[in-house]
Amino acid sequence: MKKSIFLSENMSLWRWLCFRIISLLLATLLIIATLMWLRFAINNIYVEQHMPDEVRAEFQQLSKQEDYGNPRYQQIINQYYGPDFFVPNIASTDWLVLAIMVLIALPTVVVIVLWRARPLSQQFSNIASAARDVAQGKFDARTQLVEQAPMELITLADDFNNMTAQLERYERELRESSAALAHELRTPLNAAMGRVQGMLDDVFPRDTSQLTMVIKQLEQLNHVIQDLHFLSLARAGQLQLVKTPLYFDEIVTERLTWYRPQLAQAEFQTHVHIEQHDFCIADRERLGQVFSILIENALSYASDGRYLAIEVREIAAREMAVRENVPCWQITISDHGPGIEAESLPLLFDRFWRAEHSRGRHSGGSGLGLSIASAIITAHGGAIYAELNNGGGLTIVMTLPHCA
Repeated sequence: MKKSIFLSENMSLWRWLCFRIISLLLATLLIIATLMWLRFAINNIYVEQHMPDEVRAEFQQLSKQEDYGNPRYQQIINQYYGPDFFVPNIASTDWLVLAIMVLIALPTVVVIVLWRARPLSQQFSNIASAARDVAQGKFDARTQLVEQAPMELITLADDFNNMTAQLERYERELRESSAALAHELRTPLNAAMGRVQGMLDDVFPRDTSQLTMVIKQLEQLNHVIQDLHFLSLARAGQLQLVKTPLYFDEIVTERLTWYRPQLAQAEFQTHVHIEQHDFCIADRERLGQVFSILIENALSYASDGRYLAIEVREIAAREMAVRENVPCWQITISDHGPGIEAESLPLLFDRFWRAEHSRGRHSGGSGLGLSIASAIITAHGGAIYAELNNGGGLTIVMTLPHCA
């Protein structure tokens, strides 16, 4: 799941709001204090400039000595500054100046508030605009991230984009799998119906061999239906797992033994390296099914490379993206086949997906194998993805928590 680069640089919404409110209060106080200081400074300069030179010199001397109780000092204040300097009242010019300052400060603060809140409103507007596009069926819509928005909004926008990406994937899978499903079901069904109709029309003999061919076609049809039912259960979260302690070397050895004739016929070289000092809690049969699917996948689509490597190792919690603070196993299955296009890697585990240059109907299977493998790993709380090898071929990487 992709995360924004802004997350680590943005503060929480609470801190974001508090920081801006406190900043605005301090800015308002600073503006008023500055204006009041300017008012008194300008007034003081004006009054002193209109004093006679002798009086101004005397006044400055008394002010320097801080002899504020001197009768002469108070006389000068009363004469040139007025009695309101000592006894202000509601009608004094100070209150008028304060009112003017407030009238000046209020629109200034409002402008600053609107400017500082712009990232917040802009991020909400972006999310709302993208949500309207999604409501109209445009699942490729993405919301733009505003760098200065608070952390919660950045997270919300990221989650929204991940949601729309998943919806787009489901919509594409539904659209593409509908045609593929019709083909997968129609092909064996038409073959079986044609064979039966041929026997009824005396085109084919009505014997055991013909019925066996019909049964094989129906078994293929039933296999597709069972795979679809399995994926439906997995997607609904109703896949039942029987978890027991297990060791990977036992499962790998068992499955390689099952496929030894096919591997030998295809002249495959196998390399197995397992680093496991503790058992894993998982469903043995389901994990064995995953290994079988991936071995069959290598036999079908990577036979030219004639190489299959299976490795298992324990990795630290920080290296996995499935759960935090949980140690896990990393399982890799690599081949030296033709691989696939880099842009097709995210589609590899979609239902009925086949790479045009390497997969076709003649290769057998329903096109659901990797989807089933992904569903099993996900049901165990793990993750699965594919990556291209530098020297050619494909590597399937799986991560499983210790106690899956």
